[in-house]
Amino acid sequence: MKKLIAIILTLCLAAGFMAACEKAPGSASGAKFDTFVVGYAKADVSPDPAGHIGIVGSNDVATRRANSLKEPFWLNCICFTDTDGTTVMVMAGDFAYSNNYLVKAIREGIAEKTGIPAENIQYNVSHNHTGPDQGSTADGACKEYVDMFIDKAIAAGVAAMENRKPAKMYIGIDRPENLNFQRHYIHTDGTIAGSVAECRVSELLTQMEKADNLMQVVKFVREGERDVLMVNWQAHPFQISERDVLSPGSPGVMRRVLLDTYGVESIYIMGGAGDLVSKSYIGSQNRATTEDEHGTLLAQSAAKAAENAVEAETGKIHYQEVDFVLPFPGEVKSYKLGAFGFGDFGYVSEPFEMFQTNSVAVRNASPYTMTFFAQVSNGNDLTGYIPDKEACAYGCYEKGPMFTPEGTAEVLQEELTKMIQEQFRLSGQTQKEKLEGYVVDNSPKSDGLVYTNPSVGVEPMAMSEGYYQVFLSAPGAAPKAFLIHGKELAEDIAGRETMKLVISQHLTVEGVENP
Repeated sequence: MKKLIAIILTLCLAAGFMAACEKAPGSASGAKFDTFVVGYAKADVSPDPAGHIGIVGSNDVATRRANSLKEPFWLNCICFTDTDGTTVMVMAGDFAYSNNYLVKAIREGIAEKTGIPAENIQYNVSHNHTGPDQGSTADGACKEYVDMFIDKAIAAGVAAMENRKPAKMYIGIDRPENLNFQRHYIHTDGTIAGSVAECRVSELLTQMEKADNLMQVVKFVREGERDVLMVNWQAHPFQISERDVLSPGSPGVMRRVLLDTYGVESIYIMGGAGDLVSKSYIGSQNRATTEDEHGTLLAQSAAKAAENAVEAETGKIHYQEVDFVLPFPGEVKSYKLGAFGFGDFGYVSEPFEMFQTNSVAVRNASPYTMTFFAQVSNGNDLTGYIPDKEACAYGCYEKGPMFTPEGTAEVLQEELTKMIQEQFRLSGQTQKEKLEGYVVDNSPKSDGLVYTNPSVGVEPMAMSEGYYQVFLSAPGAAPKAFLIHGKELAEDIAGRETMKLVISQHLTVEGVENP
């Protein structure tokens, strides 16, 4: 069955790829420039909380209504035009999804007023779970807000085109620790949890794998204007828990801090984060406990990446959009995949929530020095997760075909890789060297150390209520002790020559805390 799905997906994608290749790259109408230019604009798209608009991010959107606004919602827009007049535009806002109606209206509205081909406009969201309803209900507050939002989004796109200026581009990275986490956990009895409902918090051992912690920043410097940072980060936003408060979440805080503290504008692009979250179920692992703390730490990381950034080439823009055709039982749906690049910078987008394994693979396979991976982009109408092979094997709740047919992730990864490599080939450039520290292998389910038990054959120490303490050590590292529920499992682990799980150092079980 998996092979059949893969064949169907490949054939559908090939047809879409060929059709897209027949399209000539789009150019914006109007004046051409002697150099690479960048335009930026933003619009306050905050809803009126007095309208009691729905708050999207939970299954109870029909009853979850706003009565206050924590801070403003902004729609940020940046556009790039090369010396041939080819333009691409990137828009981003703090909303849960990008429904097809809204994206189509914004794209066509900007295209009509500026001459940019509609497919050259990338629309992205942070997947914020405390943002206003933009189309999942049909009530009056939602409709009124969407109409206002579309008008302001189109105006922001036009404004960005009107203030284009010559720009220099800089690229930099940072790798902040404990700001995102993989949400698949293993319990001390060996069972796997894939959601909050499945977690037995007092029995959690560790995440099944590390979270991809690459903070990517592209800085554009224009004379007489504030610098603009494009920030690519992978994790669902940290948001407040109040049911009736609208908030842009930690990305909104990040942008405010970058502007107020560092004097730069910024655009947040959510990376491949279907299986990543902003806080751990093991509380001692967290560096932030509120959206304000988390957003501030994100801002500090982005500022550090920008400070250490190196100047990069711009060059000619190459852009492609294809239709991704996905067969569901009884119907076939079509989605948009995008890829563009110029100089040292590449960008791919997809409308789903892909997992980090696949998104990191696309990013690493890209021939550009730096490549953004953008998810939940360009309309999706709530399609949802595309789990990788590991998640399907775990049997967690994101597993297809509830969201997408199993096997889709690997086909999609291959197609996005082909697309970004094709844009690079068209540019005539040679393979770019990645920034130092850019590529890190997150695939092993370990912390990089091979743990050996110095007391093979020695019975584990019984602690309390069926819990046993097992000691592991590694060359050059201090021994670690952790608790395992069940004597049989503890004896099995104690008897192994190697242990490849990340060991939590602060797990408390029934009053017994690990060293």
